[in-house]
Amino acid sequence: MEANVGGGVEKGVEKGRERRSGSALGLEVRLLGPLTIRRQGQELALPASRKARALIGYLSLASQAIPRSQLCELLWDVPNDPRGELRWCLSKLRGILDAPQCPRLESRGDSIRLDLANCFVDAVEISRATQTGIGSLSPARLRELCALFNGNCSTA
Repeated sequence: MEANVGGGVEKGVEKGRERRSGSALGLEVRLLGPLTIRRQGQELALPASRKARALIGYLSLASQAIPRSQLCELLWDVPNDPRGELRWCLSKLRGILDAPQCPRLESRGDSIRLDLANCFVDAVEISRATQTGIGSLSPARLRELCALFNGNCSTA
C-alpha cells in the first residue's frame, strides 16, 4: 500500500485557499499533532482504540482503496479474528466519519477507502503546498503551514 500524501488523495481534498475563503467545510482531519476530526468546526469524539485511530490516519493518506487483508496484517497480527476486529473498528469509524447524506468510509468488494471529497487533511495540505518548493511560498503561507505542524487549528 502506498500512503501517498502528495499523490492521489489531494484530488478529493478541499484546496486550502477555498477553505480559508469561507467555503462550507465538510470534514477536517488533523493528523499533525493530536489526531482531531472536526465536522463544521465541531470536534468529534474519537474512539479510545489506538488501532481505530491508526486506521483513520492510514486511510486518510491512502491514495487508493486498501484490501482488508492488508489492513488486518498491518494492525492485527495477534488476535484470533483480525477481520472481526477490523469490522468493529470500521463500524465505530462510520459513526464518526459518515454524515447522513455522505458516507465517507466505503467498502467495495474486499477493499476499504476513505472518501475525502470536500475535506481538509492537514498532512495533504502540507504536501500540496510544498510540491512547488518551500522557497516559492509566501511568509504568510509558511506561517499557516507551520501552524498545522503545531496542531494549531487556526489557519486564518
